[in-house]
Amino acid sequence: MINILLSTEKINDLSTCPTLYYNKHELKQAPSKKANFLEAGELIHEILAKYYLGLMTSNPPSINIDNLINHGRNYAAKNLDLQAIEVEEVIKDFRLYFNHYAGSETWQIDAVEEPFAKLLYENDQIRIAITGKVDLRVTTNKGRGIPVVVDHKYEATFRQKFDRDNQALCYAWAYDVNDFVYNRIGKQKDISKKLAREPYFCFSKYQIEDWKAATIETALDLYRYHERQTFPMRYTGCHANGYKCTFYDICNTSPDNRDYKLKISFSKRKEHILMGTNTDEKK
Repeated sequence: MINILLSTEKINDLSTCPTLYYNKHELKQAPSKKANFLEAGELIHEILAKYYLGLMTSNPPSINIDNLINHGRNYAAKNLDLQAIEVEEVIKDFRLYFNHYAGSETWQIDAVEEPFAKLLYENDQIRIAITGKVDLRVTTNKGRGIPVVVDHKYEATFRQKFDRDNQALCYAWAYDVNDFVYNRIGKQKDISKKLAREPYFCFSKYQIEDWKAATIETALDLYRYHERQTFPMRYTGCHANGYKCTFYDICNTSPDNRDYKLKISFSKRKEHILMGTNTDEKK
């Protein structure tokens, strides 16, 4: 049996460019230093996780914002390379978030940072499974509403989100729900724009089924790349929105120089164990 284990990150990368996927997930290469905006996002996710775990397990009045902020500062000191001023910018944004929602939260918290693994497809030769971890699962209106999957987004500029999206569709499929919302924290001065829970997607059955069919084909492409031992370049993935792919300069050098450039410019990528590597094991 051939097992193919994917995450939404892997699906996105494989669809963008097989070479990108190979460098990132097969060779596990990443820039030596994580971008500051990624570390800031990691920090606010950590604080939000602590906050919502508190809401889920205790009375809201017992949640102390100073304890949450100290947790964030300690986490940053131990795990991140952010400067103190950058940490305080994240904390400032969280404080606004806390003051805006604390005491008036309409969500019943059902799960926080919850990992999942679910079988997508199986036949006599191939088994395809998807793994991931959702930021938050809630029921709207304190249990009188509907189940919703929530994804936190920390963005300097709010970019338009669309419902044809691997992450949103995958999480809705994984938990057999129709509703998905982005919990957005930005840098805007207008609080209604800075803290916006939008867009809110309500997926139809056909949208989920279309996503499943497309993802199965993407996984089968991965199987074929392994069979042929080649991960072709896809030039439409070399740049987007004015930014070059992380591996642009690697691909743009001569083939005999690529391994050397990878070694001097990149380091081993850390991945969450549940996001694991793809396995093509024959049992």
